[in-house]
Amino acid sequence: GVPPETLAALGDSEQLWVNELLFSMLPMSLRLPGIKLDEGRQIPLDFPYGQITAPTLVLHARDDTLVPIVQGMNTSAVIPGANSVIFETGGHFLLGETVAIRGHITTFLE
Repeated sequence: GVPPETLAALGDSEQLWVNELLFSMLPMSLRLPGIKLDEGRQIPLDFPYGQITAPTLVLHARDDTLVPIVQGMNTSAVIPGANSVIFETGGHFLLGETVAIRGHITTFLE
């Protein structure tokens, strides 16, 4: 879910974190039931997003190769009062944006 150029731009500590994250997911065969469950879930087209009253923060990267940016933008548009932060890069894991993300979450929770 992360473009190669985004990975290449990471510092050494972030690249180490990515490698540790990916290694922790192995063996993928143990995750297959969960992956199949996720793939089989569909949010109905008529889901009542407009009825969501919980404060909502949507974080997404334009270069996420697993979940298209349009989904993040649509989610923030249809949930009343949702706050949205769109990063240009970072891929599916929002790599390289840890400090900014913590700031946005702290502000949101305050």
